[in-house]
Amino acid sequence: MSNTDSQTVPADALCENSSQVKIQLSRSASRALTTAKEILETRGLVSVSTEDLVQACLEENQPLDLASIYLEHRLKQKGTSICEF
Repeated sequence: MSNTDSQTVPADALCENSSQVKIQLSRSASRALTTAKEILETRGLVSVSTEDLVQACLEENQPLDLASIYLEHRLKQKGTSICEF
């Protein structure tokens, strides 16, 4: 059984390009996006897409923040030291 879900995210949510990019998400990442959409729906925002959530996250974080989030995530996954980066 696979631990990832495929979701297609428009490339303009990821960069300045008009094509679409398919990304593999872990089940927990996919659940997090679904839960975020459900939270927004309970507050009356019924047309929020996965793409909207991804784009908002990317636009609201600085590149250094995104890099830090990634490194922290990798450390948690691998149980490694920051010195290895």
